[in-house]
Amino acid sequence: MKVQHAEALSVPETEVWSRLSDFSSWPNWLSGLRSAAGRNNEVELLFRFPPNLRLLIQVERVEESLHYELMEGDVSALQGRIDITSDTNGALLSWHLDVMVPTSIPFPLRIEFEEVVFPDWVRRLVGRESSVGTVA
Repeated sequence: MKVQHAEALSVPETEVWSRLSDFSSWPNWLSGLRSAAGRNNEVELLFRFPPNLRLLIQVERVEESLHYELMEGDVSALQGRIDITSDTNGALLSWHLDVMVPTSIPFPLRIEFEEVVFPDWVRRLVGRESSVGTVA
């Protein structure tokens, strides 16, 4: 399943980077996440859905992007990136996710991620309501 979401934020790029760099704060904005334990460039994520979904992902900042990739866990494959650039009014955030699970994902679930889940995560990350824009 490939999902993308893009949105303009009213907070500065440096503030978005600061929040993303603090793995311990991820459960505050990443809904469904029970815990996040970070060490070096890896973070272990424990989700509530399905019960106790566990993902160990490697996170690396590459220029204006945060790249992440599954090291081990309860899905077949997962990778993606969060691109963050500056705009005159704040930051531009673009989120890309590519995940392979053992079963097929219905199209409505992809739409749910693009139109509800990712926008909610971004609103929580920056601590405000935001303008939502989905990219194909």
